[in-house]
Amino acid sequence: MKTITLRNIDPELKKALADKAELDSASLNSVVLQALREVFGLQKRPRRKRNPELEKLAGSWGKKDKAEFEKNTAAFNKVDDELWQ
Repeated sequence: MKTITLRNIDPELKKALADKAELDSASLNSVVLQALREVFGLQKRPRRKRNPELEKLAGSWGKKDKAEFEKNTAAFNKVDDELWQ
């Protein structure tokens, strides 16, 4: 198998690759290969792991919960004109 050398990798890309490798407990090489396979349609993107704690909440609010949430967050919809001058 051939070896490819990548040059002129910008700092943002380098950090993103390194962060992904750390997050996945994988090597930088395997992260790059995975990304290339996905980009060229040779492998589907892995599905995110399901979060059972969040799934419990999904669709669990009723009208009363929605109304209470909207009441409690209404202040976030107001624009402070003094801050935008």
